[in-house]
Amino acid sequence: MKTVFRLGTILGLLVSILFTPMLTVKAYQYETYNTKNIYGVTYQKFWFTNTLTSWQKQQINDELYRWNTSNNTGVYTPLNVGIGSNQSQSIMDYYYSHDGYNGSGIAGTTFYYIGNQEVSYTNSNWGCAQIWAWGSVYNNQSNAVKTEVWTHETGHGFGLAHNNDKSHPSVMHTPVDGSYNGPTANDLAGINHLYN
Repeated sequence: MKTVFRLGTILGLLVSILFTPMLTVKAYQYETYNTKNIYGVTYQKFWFTNTLTSWQKQQINDELYRWNTSNNTGVYTPLNVGIGSNQSQSIMDYYYSHDGYNGSGIAGTTFYYIGNQEVSYTNSNWGCAQIWAWGSVYNNQSNAVKTEVWTHETGHGFGLAHNNDKSHPSVMHTPVDGSYNGPTANDLAGINHLYN
């Protein structure tokens, strides 16, 4: 009887192992370039260029508030970025163009600089990020998408990369669809990875 019970237990265990679906454990709640702003993100400044409308400035100001205050996620970061009194203080400059970016269908782009020299985010830290919205695509979006474009590109300006792992909510998902009005806990974990 004991042998039959043990054999039945072992057989049952083997069947459950073989027919239980494997669970994939995702390890990437955020993606970064492993490069970052050389000045950090604490007590830093951003700049509105004269290419922006009042509405765009308000959206950018609101989304930076959400980055700075952790967007009610409970994840706190060293982020503290406010409007500067001149562009030379800025670690992020915001631009708008009525045109498109190389005809690519992209609503926003971020470029990285040390001084006046553009650098590659994949292998160099940077001193300032230029964040652009491209009117030919941006203008055809809902207000929710327009706001998310600024939030998404600001994430790039801090050093976050695209994160297309849909099991982890992130404003860095592509395509930008208006689902997020600010950073998620995962995005803020990426900030902490880079700057803490």
